[in-house]
Amino acid sequence: MRYDITEYSIETDKVIRPFCIALLADIHDDICDELPADLKNRHPSLICIAGDLVNGYVRHRHYRHASYEDTIGFLEECSLVAPTFLSIGNHERVTPPEQMKEIEKTDITILDDRFVELPYGIIIGGLSASAHSYQTPEYLWLSKFQKMNGYKVLLSHRPEYFALQEPKLSDRPIDLVLSGHAHGGQIRIGSQGIYSPGQGFLPKYTAGIHKGSSGQMIISRGLSNTTWIPRINNRPEIVYVNIIPQKIA
Repeated sequence: MRYDITEYSIETDKVIRPFCIALLADIHDDICDELPADLKNRHPSLICIAGDLVNGYVRHRHYRHASYEDTIGFLEECSLVAPTFLSIGNHERVTPPEQMKEIEKTDITILDDRFVELPYGIIIGGLSASAHSYQTPEYLWLSKFQKMNGYKVLLSHRPEYFALQEPKLSDRPIDLVLSGHAHGGQIRIGSQGIYSPGQGFLPKYTAGIHKGSSGQMIISRGLSNTTWIPRINNRPEIVYVNIIPQKIA
């Protein structure tokens, strides 16, 4: 299934040099043939996979499948293009641990409720999906993350965490949240998706850019399909986000 390429540009005074993020989401072990070549041609500064790289529910039923090896090979290709980061989606949560260990052996960085500091004032974190409570001690890292100096990028698979439920990322001083999960609402009428897990019918957050109190969220429509409901008016999508130093008047 061919995909769209969507680009956004964000100006900020928190970076001293431009960089580009490739946002991928909801691949579900279904690697499009053109995807590695597109990434190589664009050569982004970072590749961010905002959850559901794998199809965890299928992996529980079938330990080995050719697509699993394709996924590992794809990650190795990504790591040759740019530093690659994966946050935990609901499908990673149900993937057998031995298979997640295979992913951990690649050269990508898994951000499972933690953050890392990168050169040029960039801090990147990953908020894992399906937590029971964001008030527990294990999420103290998020408060620390939002207080860091620099340009803060947070991978959060579930877009409803932005404003619909805790941890209400839109109210936090986080510059950029990158999400997926909604699959664009599966069927789109104009800019409105019809259904999204976690949001129900006529969901608010399925694609595009959304403003918060001090930052914004960008949602990818995802790169595959895992349900019998077809994608209608809703092609899969790669997103490129260009972060640009703010011009001084």
